[in-house]
Amino acid sequence: MAYKIYSKEEIIGKHFGNVIGNDYLCLMIKTSSSSWIIGYSDSKIAKSETNDCVVRSFASAFKVTYDEAHQFVTTKFNRKPRKGTARYTTIMNNMSSHSTNLFGKTLRRLGDGNTRNSMTYKEGSRMRNMTTFQFLNKYPKGTYMVMVSGHAFTIHNGVVIGNHEDILKTKRVILQAWEVV
Repeated sequence: MAYKIYSKEEIIGKHFGNVIGNDYLCLMIKTSSSSWIIGYSDSKIAKSETNDCVVRSFASAFKVTYDEAHQFVTTKFNRKPRKGTARYTTIMNNMSSHSTNLFGKTLRRLGDGNTRNSMTYKEGSRMRNMTTFQFLNKYPKGTYMVMVSGHAFTIHNGVVIGNHEDILKTKRVILQAWEVV
């Protein structure tokens, strides 16, 4: 499923009346992640794959077919079928620091200051990693490849493209994120 974060102003203008509380409210868009990935439904490879969140993230972030993204991740990350993607963060940071051309675009790593929030406690303030919800509020526009513990997904203009639970688990901590530019 895909989800979009709407601002209060967008919601008020859409027959929801007054919104109380947070600046953003999560509403489900009735579409599946496969509709965001070109060729996903027709791909023989996709039908036999599991643990392919990085492949789906590349396909949706760079707007390429599932099969093209699968070939890229297999080659660049040495990914084995149905085994997930090892060394994801290291290789992504390397591609980002070298401005590697990826399907006509590049990655820009969001450093610690961009994926962390200052949290205030009784004893003072500390920096903490953002949650998915905080990230969506801070970055409502743009395309981002996001890594949480053991999983990756895409955020495109406030829409979370990934597994059904990716937006439902809004307190998942963002470990790393890259902007597609």
